[in-house]
Amino acid sequence: MIKNLIQSNTLICSSKKCALEIPAKKLIIFDWDGTLVDSKQQCFEACKAVFDDCKIPLDEETFLEFDSDPTKNILKDYGLENYKSFYNQLFFGLCKKTRIPLKPQVKEVILKLKEENKQIAVATNGPIDYVKDLLDYLGYSPLFDFIAGIDKDIRLKPEPDMLYCILNNLKRDKEDSIFIGDAPRDIECAKNAEIKSVAITNGSFGKEVLINAGPDYIIDDIKELIF
Repeated sequence: MIKNLIQSNTLICSSKKCALEIPAKKLIIFDWDGTLVDSKQQCFEACKAVFDDCKIPLDEETFLEFDSDPTKNILKDYGLENYKSFYNQLFFGLCKKTRIPLKPQVKEVILKLKEENKQIAVATNGPIDYVKDLLDYLGYSPLFDFIAGIDKDIRLKPEPDMLYCILNNLKRDKEDSIFIGDAPRDIECAKNAEIKSVAITNGSFGKEVLINAGPDYIIDDIKELIF
């Protein structure tokens, strides 16, 4: 493990190491699914519905095996790529219907960052309305300065377009910003935008996978951003 960390120039956070970086940043950008909310159950249910429609069995263990491996794509690997739109409709519909809460301590961290006059943004590969609706429902919309998501003029992560969009709209430089996410594509997105990155391990992917993606920092819990 230590060898991998040295090779990838990644810092295991040691809350203090990461917390020292945050005060220097004026803009904190978060991924959404897996980082601020846990939508794994909704993802499984949407996948299961697609598989049921195709009369293909799918259990939760098989789903999780695919979900935790960035080299795998469950719809593509089962020849169901044509069902992607159907899956998205089911998934985002379930997320809206169930009103999934923010993950533990997310609100506390966001409030602390706002007390320190940080700008807070979200970069998601999901629909912007899905995030806005949930934040409105929870009463947290005023805490977020900008949300970037699916848009005809913006390529999805790992392309850097969303981060550039956020920087432009909030009038911030790359050096003022940091991006926190739970997936290798988030780390790659930050690298493509030349922004510092923090990988968080309590989302969809394990520590080894995230270390290999080469983030600037890696943490196990979002509270390590401030404590």
